[in-house]
Amino acid sequence: IPWDDKQRVWLNTLHPKRKMEFLASRYLIYHVTGKIDEHLYKNEFGKLYIRGGGPFISISHSGTWTGLALGSSNVGFDLQAYSDKIMRIAPRFLHAEEIAGIQASGVFEIPLLTCAWAIKEAVYKAYGNKAIHFAEQIRLCMPESSNQQIRFESVQLVLEDCRLDYTLHYDHTEAFAWALAQEQ
Repeated sequence: IPWDDKQRVWLNTLHPKRKMEFLASRYLIYHVTGKIDEHLYKNEFGKLYIRGGGPFISISHSGTWTGLALGSSNVGFDLQAYSDKIMRIAPRFLHAEEIAGIQASGVFEIPLLTCAWAIKEAVYKAYGNKAIHFAEQIRLCMPESSNQQIRFESVQLVLEDCRLDYTLHYDHTEAFAWALAQEQ
C-alpha cells in the first residue's frame, strides 16, 4: 500500500498493537476494494466510508484478528476474541429479559455471551451514531428452545421515534465470535 511521508510519520507514533490493527484493516480494504487510505473518510461519529460512494464498510479487530464487511446498505461487523471479562460485563450490555432468557437455557457461557456482544456491537456500528444504550436499545430476539440451545433470531434497534430491523448473521470459532448486521 503506498503511504506518503506524513502518513508514515503518523504511523510510527502509534503503539505497535494499534499500528498493526490499523495496517491490517487498511490491507483488507485495499485487497478487497482497491482503495487506499486517501479514498476513505470518517463521519463525525467515527464511521468509516469510501469517498465518492461505493459499498458501505465496517472493520473490526480483536486480539490478533481483523475482519472487514462490505454491504449495499449500512453494515456493521464485529469480531471479539474470547475473554472471561464478558461474564462480568454482560449485565451492562444485555437487557434483564435477555439475561433471564439465556440463564433459563442453562448456557450462560463465554462463547454465547461473546456472540451477543458482537451482535450488539455490529448493530451499533451499522447505525453509526454514538448515542446508543446497548442493554435498553439494542434488543435480541431469542425464541424459546426446547433443546437448551440459544439462537439469536433477529435484532432490533429501538429509537425514540422508530424501530430499525437488521439482517443478522453470526457464528463463533474456537478463538472468537463474529457478527454482521445490515440495515433492512
